[in-house]
Amino acid sequence: MSNIDSVIQQLNTISDSLAVDCPIVSTQSTIKFKPLSVTQQKQLIKNATGQALDTIKISNIINKIIIDNAEKQIQFNVIDKEGILLAMKLQNVQSNEEQQLMNKVLQQLQTLDATSSLTKTVQQHSIELQLASPSLQRDGAINSEFIEQFKDKQLSNTDIISQYYVYDIIKYIESFKLGKDTISFAETSNAKDYAVIVHHLPASLVGLVADFAADSKQIVNKVFQEHNVPLQSAAF
Repeated sequence: MSNIDSVIQQLNTISDSLAVDCPIVSTQSTIKFKPLSVTQQKQLIKNATGQALDTIKISNIINKIIIDNAEKQIQFNVIDKEGILLAMKLQNVQSNEEQQLMNKVLQQLQTLDATSSLTKTVQQHSIELQLASPSLQRDGAINSEFIEQFKDKQLSNTDIISQYYVYDIIKYIESFKLGKDTISFAETSNAKDYAVIVHHLPASLVGLVADFAADSKQIVNKVFQEHNVPLQSAAF
């Protein structure tokens, strides 16, 4: 057993030495990440069923991999995910042409300034919403609340997706204000209560939140599109 412990320690050292620099778009910095482990790959494969609820679970697994494999812990933003996954994949790519394209994307992401696009205030019908692109931690926590609420319900994929739309909107709302009433959306364990509020919002206002979410992601996504490099989260 002592030999096994020694081997595991050496393997962990090798894993640490294979860490790669990944662009963190939200902070215009780079952080080293350890490569994906076999255990992590097994978790992804286990949930690759194509079912809507399992797809949400995979998103959470990816979030956890990013957080666990980072050599420095910060509040990673959801817009950081694609660049991190691309850099982690790069060392396993054999094609020189594909490597060159991926490197171009990573270089562009390192100089991308998305700061001004991560927050916004929207107002309509006397309602004010403070919006922010969520951290991976918040994204994962709200996903977990959703999974817990709907895991035992016999719903179709379409029904799951329609219910999840509301929870995805919640992630981007920091606070709600109407007249003298202000409600913070910070406590993720209250996601079910926030969903009630969102269900009662005008559809046009919810559309503004959805537009903000799409626009903040598109800042990174368009760099991938420019170089014909697929988004990495879509591969899982």
